[in-house]
Amino acid sequence: MNVGMIPKKILRETTCILGRVLPRSNPMAPRILNYHGVRPSSADPWSVQPKPFLRHMEKIIETRLPVPIMEIVSWVTGGPIPAAGSVSVTFDHGGVDIYEHAAPVLSDQHLPGAVFIRPDLADLADRAQHSDTGKWHRRDSTHMSWPQIRELHAAGWTIAAQAPVLKQRSKEGQEALFQTMRRFRRQIEENTGERCELLSYPYNAPGRIPPTILKLGKRAGYRATFANSVGLPRPGDDPHALARSQILGCDSFHVYKGSLIGAMDLWKLFEQR
Repeated sequence: MNVGMIPKKILRETTCILGRVLPRSNPMAPRILNYHGVRPSSADPWSVQPKPFLRHMEKIIETRLPVPIMEIVSWVTGGPIPAAGSVSVTFDHGGVDIYEHAAPVLSDQHLPGAVFIRPDLADLADRAQHSDTGKWHRRDSTHMSWPQIRELHAAGWTIAAQAPVLKQRSKEGQEALFQTMRRFRRQIEENTGERCELLSYPYNAPGRIPPTILKLGKRAGYRATFANSVGLPRPGDDPHALARSQILGCDSFHVYKGSLIGAMDLWKLFEQR
């Protein structure tokens, strides 16, 4: 059977069932969750809807210890061991839905958050808000604006950078990506007044990311980089190829709970195909 023809929801349910019965890592090991959006529409398979998202956060409060992402990153890079059950909640893509639907939940529940943003799209969102019509910016105005990003930072969120998808893997393309990464870091630091230490690559970037590209994050001045990979971060891991636990819109609550205890770490076998 062609695995690519099986709906992702069924594959993830099956993976979770297998992951619960097969040997796995410590279920209370520190873990970083990664969301791709929180949106009311059920048509987006990547984004979680607001009600399930609230249930996810309540589950963390009931069974885990929410911590800022830098506590786990510091542990991976040689720092102190976080408490058992430590979990960090992160978001990719910097969508305005994170500001509108995720941030209020984290604020109400007193949970720390981290968001990986695209400064170039934040610039466009600013222009869209301040132009008379904003028509030519409409496609990009789904990204948070800088005032919204600064508001999250003031509320205690970690603001990090997300690299664009590399379309050209030549030396010239990699150099252009490096310059973009470095510019993104500077823009975030200028807008937040705080050092930007984290970078991520888009989860749905095509293909595995070559080591030469992963090294660009270190060269651009970041402390750690999250690759588009699935799993548990561990001490001694390459700090510029870290994994997270992906939470998708098609996931049932059963799959979400499986992600918290490591049952979904098997999903990396599908991502590496």
